[in-house]
Amino acid sequence: MNQYVVDDAGQTSGFGAYSLTYIGPDLFGVDAPDGVTPGRWWTHYVNSSPVVRAYATARGVPATPGNTTIEVRGQRLVATTEADGVPVIRTTARVGRTGDAVNQGQLRASFAYPGGESVLD
Repeated sequence: MNQYVVDDAGQTSGFGAYSLTYIGPDLFGVDAPDGVTPGRWWTHYVNSSPVVRAYATARGVPATPGNTTIEVRGQRLVATTEADGVPVIRTTARVGRTGDAVNQGQLRASFAYPGGESVLD
């Protein structure tokens, strides 16, 4: 599961600001082109942007309307996802130094980005 908020349109490639929560298991044997990052099958995809939902839905993603907010107070972060104005997921985490590892990657996706090539062969 991932919950995030894109605060500024400049942080995306043409989608504008939006919030997103998605849930989906990683899939064995369909890794991204890097050979390490697992593919994912989305079971839930709650997004605040009609533009992003339309784009995702057209590519088979089960996108539904909703909103995710993130609040940080001191060392406490709370991410809340709402659907139809009702909180459906709330995650609480501690904010602060947790280690030296940096994790990054790209999910394998079965659709092309606007103006780009498909990320699949």
